[in-house]
Amino acid sequence: MALVPCRECGKEISSETETCPLCGIRDPSGMTAEAAAAKEERKKKVQKRNGIGCLGFLVIVAILSVVLPDPDPSEERESSTMTVVADRCVEGVKARLRSPSTADFPLGISLEVQLVNDTLATLRSRVDAQDALGATIRTNFYCRAVKEGNTWNITVEFLE
Repeated sequence: MALVPCRECGKEISSETETCPLCGIRDPSGMTAEAAAAKEERKKKVQKRNGIGCLGFLVIVAILSVVLPDPDPSEERESSTMTVVADRCVEGVKARLRSPSTADFPLGISLEVQLVNDTLATLRSRVDAQDALGATIRTNFYCRAVKEGNTWNITVEFLE
């Protein structure tokens, strides 16, 4: 027995019902019991196929989570250190400019940081900023960062 819509009123009824309990029409399903059973069987097959597909997806995800390596925590620390050093150097350069609000550093400046060891890093880059007369000047700089405790102390040198 399967539930099918009545061909007259649309109410869900048994495929074996001879009359619709709501509208009273004879043979409300408009299909034989065999056709209703076949429809129900197709529905079950689709549900089974969808279940197998979901299970397959979960198996693939599980395998990939085991096979693919975890990110190296030392790489994350290194990237974080480079960002901190670059930010401190940018602050130091801006402190020496006449018009720090006009400072324009290259994108990806943290990627230019060179980590010498755990406590020493250097950055050689450039900054475009306005001078006292309002003209935009490009200035190359060198920044040396030394870690003392949890703080990076920097020295900035403008290059000619």
